This record gives sequence, C-alpha cells and structure tokens, in this order.
Amino acid sequence: QVNVSASTASGNSSYGFYIVSDGVSLTSNLASGNGAAGFTLENISSSAVVTSNVATANTDDGFFLNGIGNQFHTLTSNTSTGNSGHGYFLNGSYANIVDSNTATGNGNGGIYVFAADNNVVISNTVTSNVGDGVFVGSSSGNRVISNVARNNGTGFTVQDNGATASFDNYLASNTSDSNIGWAFRNLYNGLASARDTFTKNVILTSSTRPDSGVLNDVTANRFSFE
Repeated sequence: QVNVSASTASGNSSYGFYIVSDGVSLTSNLASGNGAAGFTLENISSSAVVTSNVATANTDDGFFLNGIGNQFHTLTSNTSTGNSGHGYFLNGSYANIVDSNTATGNGNGGIYVFAADNNVVISNTVTSNVGDGVFVGSSSGNRVISNVARNNGTGFTVQDNGATASFDNYLASNTSDSNIGWAFRNLYNGLASARDTFTKNVILTSSTRPDSGVLNDVTANRFSFE
C-alpha cells in the first residue's frame, strides 16, 4: 500500500497528484495551481482512501475519478475550491463514497457524476459553483443524500445525455438553498430517465427566482417533498 501525506503539488504543467494503482492513501495533501486536475484517480485504480486534501486554483477539476475500471474509492473531508472545472468529477467511476466534502467557487459543477453508477454522495456542502451543485447524468443507482447546495447555478440535476438514460437514482434529505436557477431538475434530453426518486428534500429558492423550485421533464419518476 502506498501512503502519500502532507505533500504539495503546485504549479505543474499537468496533474497535481496522478494515481494509477490500487489501495493508495492520500491524506492532508495540497494540489494548487496545476495545469490539469489537482487529484486524479485514473481508470486502472481502485480502493483509494482520499481524506482531508485540498485542491485549489487548478486549471481543470479539483478531484477527477476517471474511467470504467475506476472504483471503490472513498473521498472524505476534502476541499475543492476555485478550480476551473468541477469540484469533484466522477466520470465512469462506480461504487465510490463521496462523504462530507466541500466544493466552493469552482468554474463548473460542485459534484458531477457522469456515466457513473452506484455511488454514494452524502453530507457534502457545495457552494457558489458556476454550474450545478450536484449533477447526475446518464448514471444509475446513485444515492444522493443529505447534501447542501447553496448559491450555485442550479441545485440538483438528474439528466440523460441523449445516448444513455439515468435510472434508479435516489435523492433524499438534500437542501437546495438560494441557487440561481432551479432547486431540483429532472431533465429529458432524448432518453427519458425513469424510476429516479426525489424525497424529503428541502427547497429554499433564490430571491431573484422565487418560483424556481422543481423542473421535471420526465413523467416516470417519483417526487415526494415533505
């Protein structure tokens, strides 16, 4: 097992930390001002434990989990702020736990899950990101629970990409607070998502768009706001 702790990767022309092996532990590291993502777990890696790291001012995403073979990682108590891309981008990566992290002021989404199944996104705080607070696209079986999205472009979105639908995602007990656009969106982009569940979420709409609570383009999903 490889343990990387209390290290700094700053000002590199490409990645900050780039992981291609299994079982790596990343703890209390800083990735700042790099030319690509701050922390990358590439598609042949699995079972990394990523805790209390900071990614800031990187040209791409703060944390990037990439590829179908990328799986079983745990991201806890990390900070992603001021990066050009997403705070956390799960691209094809599955069965990961993203727990108690923060994403603030990133140039795209806070937590972006794309073509990535069976992930747990829980108790994260995403604030003032340009795009969605939490986005789930063309993905199935994800559980998005007890997150707070505040002052982002949009709060929470589930959507297909026109080629792959989203199924069986579960969004519960999340709070969407004062986001610029919709609090919760379920969007149709050519393939209807189905069996997604939105339940017991809290909506505090933006003062500039007080009617922007829920946008639903899909009839085959379950909404229950309590």
